[in-house]
Amino acid sequence: MTSDEDKDNIILEKGNLLLPALMELVSGEGEGTEFALTALDEILTAHPRCASQLQGIKEMKAFFLCLPENGQVDYLSAKPAIVVGRALREGDPQAQHVQSFIDYVKSTIQNLLNCNQIDRLVPVLQALRELLRRDITLQNEDTHVHKLLVKAGGLEILKTLLSQEACVKNSQILYQASFCLWLLTFNDSLLPAIKKADVLRSVVEMLQSSREKVVRIGVAICFNVLARTQGPPSDTIEEDDLKGYVPQVPNLGFGEDLITYGLLRTLDTIEAQKWKDPEVMLNAQFVHRRLRIVLKRLSSLDHYFNEVATGKLTRSPTHCEEFWSQNFNYMARNRFETIQTLIGFLEDQKNDVVTLELACYDLGEFARFHPEGRRVLHQLGAKTRLMQLINHENNAVSQQALLSVQKVMLNNWEALNKTSKAGLAAVAKRQAE
Repeated sequence: MTSDEDKDNIILEKGNLLLPALMELVSGEGEGTEFALTALDEILTAHPRCASQLQGIKEMKAFFLCLPENGQVDYLSAKPAIVVGRALREGDPQAQHVQSFIDYVKSTIQNLLNCNQIDRLVPVLQALRELLRRDITLQNEDTHVHKLLVKAGGLEILKTLLSQEACVKNSQILYQASFCLWLLTFNDSLLPAIKKADVLRSVVEMLQSSREKVVRIGVAICFNVLARTQGPPSDTIEEDDLKGYVPQVPNLGFGEDLITYGLLRTLDTIEAQKWKDPEVMLNAQFVHRRLRIVLKRLSSLDHYFNEVATGKLTRSPTHCEEFWSQNFNYMARNRFETIQTLIGFLEDQKNDVVTLELACYDLGEFARFHPEGRRVLHQLGAKTRLMQLINHENNAVSQQALLSVQKVMLNNWEALNKTSKAGLAAVAKRQAE
């Protein structure tokens, strides 16, 4: 029986006859093209070294002719795109071929999203994944696949795929897009761009999925960005163990971001479940340990300012009476910049309901505790915004808006609140009797 290595050698030795014959079929029309693409796909999968024989101008031109022109969406074949991705993954491809393929993938994804042809995204993402698996050490600046993709807006595209409502419902799209992002996290030079793109927020939201493969790749992304910026994994590592460790790249604040996005609560849910793949639990535990270390270093005030700066509020421990009673004075910094940002959240009622609800609550607490809080909110127009939200369709938003208006308008809100609670308690008691 011929071993895989023997087959590999045979194909490499006879490739000058076999591969050109298949490429002739690729260049033609009819069933022969589909057969040739299938055969090339199998050969490249089993024998990646053969890709070096398919990277000439003539061969690449034949491949690209099989792709839909100009990213059109009326026809999409998975095989040509995946074969091109695999062919470009090995050896030393020409820069123009790599750039052309990235442009094709980008335009096709954008057109499919615009036409709401969501299911057709999967093979395109599979093709992109094949290309991104290219060994970083093989790449020069002209053909550095990861950098070319990011330069072309690839992170923004992946972020869209991970957050757009129609895509979020498709676990296969989430998995393929996340896999592409995971491959990018191995490139240290791109971590600042990943941080800037704020794509990890979408990853954390995605982790609420119940599909194991989606959770596995999402946790792996968080694992990578923390391990490469804060230290290597260890079952016993503690904060003191990290003091002498110099990470591969500087700490970019990924831990702070993940805490702000609510990953700690999500990890509690993940660790409470049983997973077929033990790597899911191991990676989740590592991420959890790292975030607890970050949390020790991060004061509640720093956490609050970071959270507001992201443009989205989560149910973190800072949205409480104790926090505001201790930190209201710090809100005066930069001419009440944080308060102005909170008011800005109210102006866009398309914001998620949690952000609207918590922004209402925080503004009310600011009015309650800061000596000049009510006057400042009047001057900044907060009362008008809050009153508009009293009629919001979401009950939690409506109730918090009403309470905040009361805090802004009434000097003795605490007394009124106690009286209201006492009255409600008395009513409830009578009803019970």
